[in-house]
Amino acid sequence: MVGYTGTAENSGIVNQINGALSNDSSVENTFQVIKNVSGQFWSSAIAQISSFTQGEGYMMYVISETAPSLSFNSAITIPEIIGCTDCTAENFNAWATSDDESCIYDSDGDGILDTEEVVGCQVLSACNYNLWATDSGECSYAQEGYDCDGNLLIYVGAEAHGGIVFYIDETGEHGLVAALEDITDGSNMGIWGTPEGFEWGCYGTSVATAYQ
Repeated sequence: MVGYTGTAENSGIVNQINGALSNDSSVENTFQVIKNVSGQFWSSAIAQISSFTQGEGYMMYVISETAPSLSFNSAITIPEIIGCTDCTAENFNAWATSDDESCIYDSDGDGILDTEEVVGCQVLSACNYNLWATDSGECSYAQEGYDCDGNLLIYVGAEAHGGIVFYIDETGEHGLVAALEDITDGSNMGIWGTPEGFEWGCYGTSVATAYQ
């Protein structure tokens, strides 16, 4: 098997081989048949091909038991191919001769390229839940008793405004709160002669229009 690395404008199989043989022999005395990749052949008797194609390989059947040494005059100039040369990258180019730092990876193996990953919170109950997140990120949650905007959550049984909510109207904006302690009218006197409980109205002030 021989790869032809000579010039593109060669002078024919006979002349190229005769010039490349190192033992001063001739192509007729050295090779019985020379075939190209398509199966077309050259022989001293019948020739379907008469010249080499630069860069192609050829099967050369030798007449003697010792393979001859061939040295063509010039080598093929391989064009530079720029691309990703890292075989672990998704866009690895097996033919690239120079790396252009364009390699793309799928680090976590989820089928989504690193350049297309969206990092965000994937927990539905979190305040910063991201519907489009493809990779898990940090989540934040509301303080207990509050919504994500910091508003107090009001519902029957909730503690709010110093008491316990026991009624909410249909609008959800108004309600009633029961105190956490029994409320007295302040008529009970403490040991120091001060009223106990919570003041009703304006304590100690006579209001003429007020009725008990």
